[in-house]
Amino acid sequence: GSWGGAQVIGGGRNFESIGRYMQQMSRLLSQRYDQRARGENQFEPLTVATDEMPAIVAALGRRVDEVWREWLREGRKVGLFFVVSTQSTRVKTLGIRGEGDLLENFSYVLMLGKLAASQYPDLVAQMEWPAVLRSIRGVRPVLIPQERPLVGTPISVSPLFIAPAPQADAFADPNNLTETAREQILGLAKELPSQAAIERRVFGYTGGAAYRAVKEVLDEAKAKRNGRGPTTTA
Repeated sequence: GSWGGAQVIGGGRNFESIGRYMQQMSRLLSQRYDQRARGENQFEPLTVATDEMPAIVAALGRRVDEVWREWLREGRKVGLFFVVSTQSTRVKTLGIRGEGDLLENFSYVLMLGKLAASQYPDLVAQMEWPAVLRSIRGVRPVLIPQERPLVGTPISVSPLFIAPAPQADAFADPNNLTETAREQILGLAKELPSQAAIERRVFGYTGGAAYRAVKEVLDEAKAKRNGRGPTTTA
């Protein structure tokens, strides 16, 4: 099938199998933390990849919600990883209503097609197959080769090409912003209609570290204007 040599759970809409496996996932997380408490720090990596997440959420409800929270918040420390394929990043669709901050726990977010075009129109303007990779280090376009072989012809897929990362001073690091970045943020605050627009212009993406960096600069500026900035006494 589409998953190659991976073990497939719940094929053919067998949601009960998926539910049972998610219970195993929860137990495995607890077992590994027990091992970690006893001093173990080397764990065999295990990645669970999911497809058709809205259908799983609709069928299993709270069981999905609980495992999601556990693995996303705690799994990485004990070698447990989660990959999600979905057509929507709304927290309700993903089964984590009220937990939008959990989306920031993903190390990488690959956006394709219309979503990539709507979020980053400038980056994908000349791309036949819009694709953008977002990580804590910034945002960059990626080229995904598309090959259309004849029916019955073996296919050979070229490696994914990732465009070079932006310069280091374009990364959103709230604790280490350059003076140039601070001045740019303050200048754009007078021109652009929203904080999200400033984040996108300065760092190339919105949310996460970009949000915190811009908010810190704007909050500091507001405090100084209101006379609440740092003071010194003779």
